[in-house]
Amino acid sequence: MTSVGAYEAIYAAITAFVNDGDEAVVIEPHFDCYAGDMELSGGKLIRVPLRPTGDGKYAKNWKLDEEEFEAAFNERTKLLITTTPHNPIGKMFSREELEYIGSVCKKHNVIILSDEVYERVMFDDNEHVRIGGLPGMWERTITVGSAGKTFSVTGWKIGWALGPANLISQLQHVSSCAPSPRPPSSKRQLLALSNTSAV
Repeated sequence: MTSVGAYEAIYAAITAFVNDGDEAVVIEPHFDCYAGDMELSGGKLIRVPLRPTGDGKYAKNWKLDEEEFEAAFNERTKLLITTTPHNPIGKMFSREELEYIGSVCKKHNVIILSDEVYERVMFDDNEHVRIGGLPGMWERTITVGSAGKTFSVTGWKIGWALGPANLISQLQHVSSCAPSPRPPSSKRQLLALSNTSAV
């Protein structure tokens, strides 16, 4: 699904799957819109912080406390909201960390909203791993991306959500019912991105 920036896709996902009294676990610090979208949906945001282990000036040393993370889930939990690469810390979850996060979500039958707008912002030998690409995770994951972040054109407001049809169709329903003005030049901009010689 294409969206007006990543923000619309995030809003649509939260609105589609969170009802009054539901909860979403979020790994913090986090993008401020998650809290506002949860409030609009009548849901409660349960925050689980990344904590520095060892030298906290290195992003890789920020970790989830597994006991704290698992304690955040209950029968009201509908979503996990996560970001990788993480803003502002810069943490890139490893494959092993994402497998663990996915196993907890699977155990509690929770949908994963994976905000991956910084997927192309990597340094050194870091590897971006999509949680939705891990075994058994596609069917429960909505991955959000942004042309603005990827191509440094934030004014274009082009985002997307990837995932299985049964989840994405719910986002499309929300998007079709919520007024979201599309920039008039979006089609030309997308065509330009597909033809790098035109950019």
